[in-house]
Amino acid sequence: QSWNVSLEFNSALAGKGNALRQVKEMTNSKITIGVGDYGNDTTLLRDADIGIAVGSAMEQLKETADFVTVPFEEHAIAHIIYNIELKKRFFYNFFVLYI
Repeated sequence: QSWNVSLEFNSALAGKGNALRQVKEMTNSKITIGVGDYGNDTTLLRDADIGIAVGSAMEQLKETADFVTVPFEEHAIAHIIYNIELKKRFFYNFFVLYI
């Protein structure tokens, strides 16, 4: 959130969720991850395959999210990427060892 008080006017087709769907289609992406902290990120988290709210997000957005991570001030994006890579390595090693 940039300001304490703000008012935004957007077309119903101009939301972040719609933009994410279009990018997914244009790039043939299999999985999308949306990360947000404020009400204008609701459609982004809802339309992403994985929606993540940062720890400092408003409560309503946290309820919409699939996961909640650390606040932005604690390097939320780096934390998300680290955990994705860690899980990828775990599952790769699991399948290599046990299949």
